[in-house]
Amino acid sequence: LATFFIPPAMDAKLIVGVFNLALLCGYLLYFKTVLPAGNENTPLIVSFYNGSLVVVISSILSTILSLRWTRLSKSVSPPTFIRSCLSGRIGTILGVSHKYTSNNLLVTKELTEKVSQQFVHDDGESQEIEIKQAWTNISVALERITLFIYFSFIAFHVISFLG
Repeated sequence: LATFFIPPAMDAKLIVGVFNLALLCGYLLYFKTVLPAGNENTPLIVSFYNGSLVVVISSILSTILSLRWTRLSKSVSPPTFIRSCLSGRIGTILGVSHKYTSNNLLVTKELTEKVSQQFVHDDGESQEIEIKQAWTNISVALERITLFIYFSFIAFHVISFLG
C-alpha cells in the first residue's frame, strides 16, 4: 500500500515495490513449509498472498511504465484519445481532469511565462515541460486505477472471509 503514496516519477516507488514482492515471496515460501501439503482447500491466507503477489506485480509494471513515460517521453505527446478520456468523466473520477481544464492551462501558461522570465527557455523546452506534465498525469491516472484494483481485491477477500 505504501507504493501508492510515492509520486509516480520516483525511483523509490520501484524499490519499495520490489521489496514488497520479495516479502510476499518469502511469506509464500514460509507458508509452503508450515502448512500441510495435499490439502484440498487452499487456506485463505495463502490465497490472499497469492492475489497480493499478482497485484504487486501489476503495480511494479505500472511503475515501470510510469518511469518510462515521465523520463523518456519528452518529444512525443500522449495520444489525444487518452488525453480526451482524462479530460472527461474518467478523468474526473480519477481526479486528474482538473489538470486539463482551460482555467488551469491559463494558470500553467502564466507560471511558465514567469519561469521563462527568470530562466531563458525556448519554445521547445516549454513544450517538453507540457509533454512531460501530460505523461505524468497519465501516470497518476494509471496509478489510481491500480490502487482501485488493489482495494477491490482487499474488499473481495474481506467479504469472502466474512461470508
